[in-house]
Amino acid sequence: MKTVRYNTFETNSSSTHSLAVPKKVEHIPSDVRFHFGDFGWELEDGIDPADYLYTGIVTGSQEIREKYLPKLKEVMERNNIKAKYANYEVSSYKLEDGTIYCYVDSNYGYVDHGYELEYFLEWLFEDDDRVLRFISDGLVFTGNDNDDESSFFINRNKKDLYDWEAGENRPNPYYMENCDDYDWFYKGN
Repeated sequence: MKTVRYNTFETNSSSTHSLAVPKKVEHIPSDVRFHFGDFGWELEDGIDPADYLYTGIVTGSQEIREKYLPKLKEVMERNNIKAKYANYEVSSYKLEDGTIYCYVDSNYGYVDHGYELEYFLEWLFEDDDRVLRFISDGLVFTGNDNDDESSFFINRNKKDLYDWEAGENRPNPYYMENCDDYDWFYKGN
């Protein structure tokens, strides 16, 4: 059932993730460890992009896992990077129509609405260099659209933004001077 209200704007509040791939990096690591994490709608920065990428691939759909996990491992091997991957188990069950559904238990971490990463993954894995730049110096910011900071969180390239509650411009706490040095992807739902 869908409720429609006349003259009312509403959104489906949920997680918002900003992913940034630097256009250039000075150093590619020779050793990378991929761990699991919980990447939901808490406002966080300083997230390890390798962990975010690995968690998004492994805990995504079976199709995403089967397509991108081998690609990730191939990129590491082709570039002589020693990689260590956190272990996980795939569980499965059979649907009435005979289809087998496979999934990774949530105890291994998650990316909220990780299925929405498919466009990003497709773009990222078109070129080994993109994957390496993201893992080396990429940025991952998580948050949500439930709070007053969401427009500030999303608009990192603006020094000041209008604060509707205060009725005036105020400094953007998430401003990044070098914002244009990255390719940005926004995952929201």
